[in-house]
Amino acid sequence: MRIGIYTGSFDPIHNGHIKIVRTILKEKLVDRVFIFPSGDYWDKKVNLTCEERADLISYAFKYRIAKDRYEVDSELGKLPYTYLLFRELKKRYPDDEFFYILGGDNILKFTEWQNYEELLQNGFIIVDRNIDDLEERLRQLGPKSYVIVPVEGISDISSTYIRENMDDYEKIKKMISRREYEYILALKRK
Repeated sequence: MRIGIYTGSFDPIHNGHIKIVRTILKEKLVDRVFIFPSGDYWDKKVNLTCEERADLISYAFKYRIAKDRYEVDSELGKLPYTYLLFRELKKRYPDDEFFYILGGDNILKFTEWQNYEELLQNGFIIVDRNIDDLEERLRQLGPKSYVIVPVEGISDISSTYIRENMDDYEKIKKMISRREYEYILALKRK
């Protein structure tokens, strides 16, 4: 099976994240997508716990993507480095092929990632984020294989902007559904 691995803070999950997964599945680039909300990044603090973000992702996807096409796991997302996540997945699914899903903007600093060379042994699905010379950068980086996927209508969506404007749904209604917005508010009230 071909499995897409999508990692990130997803703080919060938004329409862009969902559109990326839907596009990759629609284009049949993978058979399933595993989604891993990360623990606290070394350079980024999150508002919701890893478990809360996993619940939110599952809640958002259950209305938009067939359950047999994705899986959400908060425990593996807590591993401190992405290469450790891939090591664990290869132990659990030795016969499957993995494709790392990430935005083209991540390629700019990819060589700063811990053990990035190990990650290059997987295929990559790169979401085009209008990065200059992206194709050339990927060739120089040298992943096992890669495909660049354009996803329309996601360039203006920002998790940071959503977090900063959670008190005014009108400002963020094009980025996050009312359903997920209310779910987040309910989580924060707990």
